Amino acid sequence: MVSYIAKRIFAVIPIVLFAIFIMFVFIRLSPVDPAEAYLTAANIHPTEELLAEKRHEFGLDQPMAVQYVQTIVKVFQLDFGHSYVTNQPVWDEVTARMPATLQLAVSSIFLAVLISIPLGFLSAIYKNSLIDRFSRLLSYLGASIPQFWLGYLLIFFSRSS
Repeated sequence: MVSYIAKRIFAVIPIVLFAIFIMFVFIRLSPVDPAEAYLTAANIHPTEELLAEKRHEFGLDQPMAVQYVQTIVKVFQLDFGHSYVTNQPVWDEVTARMPATLQLAVSSIFLAVLISIPLGFLSAIYKNSLIDRFSRLLSYLGASIPQFWLGYLLIFFSRSS
């Protein structure tokens, strides 16, 4: 049992490294310069000297491989750095939004259970009926709708009520 758990934990490491790599690449492919975004958000006119100073402060003047290794080391130390825009610790920004995220997750689970159990029960009793077809259609739609869109709809309807 212990060896199985150890194998599963070690299997997660390449997945985490790949996710960090994808995140790192997408952030670097962004057309926004983090140093410029930081200075602009602070209402400071970005000059070349200030941009160079901020790039050095953020470590953006180092080679990409060095930046990537430093990112991996920081993530495994649970140091997610500071936001380029607000200069606040990223962990503080995440935890500040955690209650709303949990509320959204719990409400969506509650809604799914509230709808799926009665519909599944009725579909089993009335096989190939209108209720069964409707529940199949609803399940296809639920499986097909993108999660970000569903989240947006839940946020929209929870604020309007």
